[in-house]
Amino acid sequence: MQRPAGLLARGRRSILPSPGFKVIETAFALDESFMKQFYNRHQGNTTAAEAEVELFVALLVNEIGTE
Repeated sequence: MQRPAGLLARGRRSILPSPGFKVIETAFALDESFMKQFYNRHQGNTTAAEAEVELFVALLVNEIGTE
């Protein structure tokens, strides 16, 4: 297991919150109208549409985490 100080020295962030910081948990559901946008962009290729949704959600959560 890496120690947080070692991770920071290498320019990486620890997944553990620092003292004084708050941890916020979020949950959201992808509804039909949201998913339809991705299925329309990848006509007939549900695998590509779902892969793009996964990437979109990962980037969204990453942006929320950096605020």
